[in-house]
Amino acid sequence: MMPTLHENDLIIFITMGEIKSGDIIAFHYSNQILIKRVIATADEWVNIDIDGVVYINESPLLESYISNQSFGECDLSLPLLVPERHYFVMGDNRHYSVDSRSSDIGTLSREQIVGKAIFRIWPIPRMGAIR
Repeated sequence: MMPTLHENDLIIFITMGEIKSGDIIAFHYSNQILIKRVIATADEWVNIDIDGVVYINESPLLESYISNQSFGECDLSLPLLVPERHYFVMGDNRHYSVDSRSSDIGTLSREQIVGKAIFRIWPIPRMGAIR
């Protein structure tokens, strides 16, 4: 999730509340907990062009939080309609992220989600709300 999150950051997650596009969430995957950003929610169309530009319902997504766009590893058929009560997630470090672009992960159901990141408590110089 670089540059947004770094190794050894301590993050507070909450387990309640609405999950919306742009939120950073933790979820269960293959006996691990992964952290990714919600890109699209139920009933939204996701498409990604060869340069890595993400489109939601045919409009380009403005992503100031990423430092490099990349199509990355994608074995899904795009465009993709996000099913009801599901989320399409991507990591901020797109070239290396394993996320909803992989059929192994795909869209996430609400039940897979552990929580939503709200606050970084460590390191102290980077303490603050997660955006």
